[in-house]
Amino acid sequence: MSAPNPKKGESKASWAKQSYSLKDPKKADLNKDGKISSYEKKRGEAIEKSQEGKGDKPKNKGLSDKQKKLPPALQKAIMKKQSKADMGHEEQMATIQDKISVLAVVLVIKEFLC
Repeated sequence: MSAPNPKKGESKASWAKQSYSLKDPKKADLNKDGKISSYEKKRGEAIEKSQEGKGDKPKNKGLSDKQKKLPPALQKAIMKKQSKADMGHEEQMATIQDKISVLAVVLVIKEFLC
C-alpha cells in the first residue's frame, strides 16, 4: 500500500509530516523505500505515543505507603539510596574525592604516629 504523492511545490518531508502526523517519518520508514506503509505509520505513531512524556515525570520524593510500613532502619536506608540516586555524577565524584582525601590524611597521621 503506497501513500499518495505530495502536491506540486510541496517537499516530501513537509508532506510526510502533515500527511502522517509523525514527528520523524524517516524513523518510521522501516524498509527505507521513501514510502510509509499503513503498518509503518501505525507502528511509528504507537512508538511516538509511548515515548510522549518520558522524562517529564518528576521523581517520586519520599516513601511510598508500603515503604512507610517498613521498620525505621529500612526506611532510612531507602531514603539514603534515593538521595544518592538524585545526585548527579559530578556530585557523586566530589563526594568520593572528599572521602579519599580524608582517608589519605588518616593514613598520613597513622604513619606519623607509628
